[in-house]
Amino acid sequence: MNADDIRKLYWAEPFVPFQLILSDGREVRVTSPGHLTISATGSPSARGSKSSI
Repeated sequence: MNADDIRKLYWAEPFVPFQLILSDGREVRVTSPGHLTISATGSPSARGSKSSI
């Protein structure tokens, strides 16, 4: 999955929760688009708890 894939999930209507699997093996559930930020340069950034955001 790349940044473009994440942006597509972020902007989906209706929003559907999804899970990111990080390169170190950690899994992060994105339960709301309000928990994911797209920077001015277009890079996604997650915020919230360690396992679910």
